[in-house]
Amino acid sequence: MFGEFWSAYPKKVGKGAAEAKFGKINPDRALLDKMLVAIETGKRSRQWQKDNGQFIPNPATWLHQRRWEDEPEKPAATTNNPFLQLLNEGGLGDE
Repeated sequence: MFGEFWSAYPKKVGKGAAEAKFGKINPDRALLDKMLVAIETGKRSRQWQKDNGQFIPNPATWLHQRRWEDEPEKPAATTNNPFLQLLNEGGLGDE
C-alpha cells in the first residue's frame, strides 16, 4: 500500500523515512483511502500550490503529523479585484 501513497504524494523526497513512518502507522484500506483523499485535497490547496509547491510538507512529516486529519482549507472567494485578492491571500497584514 505504500506504493499507492508514494505515487499519489506530490513531493518525492525522503522515501525511506516516509516508508518507515507509513509502516509504523500500518494503515488499513479505509485509512489509506482517507489519506489519498486528503492528498488530493492538499494538491488543490493554496498552500500546496504556492511558489511551485514550496510549502508541501515532506511525506514523512505529513505522515508523522497525521495531516490527513487536518481540517480542509476553505476556498478563498475569487475576484478580479487585485486589492480584494490580496486581502484574501493574507497579504495586507501588519508589517
